[in-house]
Amino acid sequence: MLDADHIEELVDDLTPFINHSIWIGTMNHPWYFDIDESDVKTEAGIKRVERNLNFFGSRKANRIRIERQKIMVGQSPGNLKSIYDKLDNKTILGNGNRLVYWKWHIKEALGLPQPDRPEQWPTDKI
Repeated sequence: MLDADHIEELVDDLTPFINHSIWIGTMNHPWYFDIDESDVKTEAGIKRVERNLNFFGSRKANRIRIERQKIMVGQSPGNLKSIYDKLDNKTILGNGNRLVYWKWHIKEALGLPQPDRPEQWPTDKI
């Protein structure tokens, strides 16, 4: 979920074409795109930032910084709660089965119980 402001519209647009489920999760490893090193915790991470700056240049790097910040704000616990409340009860058209499932990062951010087994495609028995 990189564009939290439009996730509801995306789910609505995709719903007619879904026969199983939509999984929603947050961006993994946002520090990969940390151009100013504020969240980088390793030497390898600092080298990645340096490579990004060399590749993109300072103007594009600043744009990456802005977009990364928008993603992080969109994936804040408060925003995730709002998205969860709006999408959790959606069902698949025609059969009424649950449409949206949540990746563990969102469950963790919202204090929801984690699955007993590793995440995998749900079975019809869930």
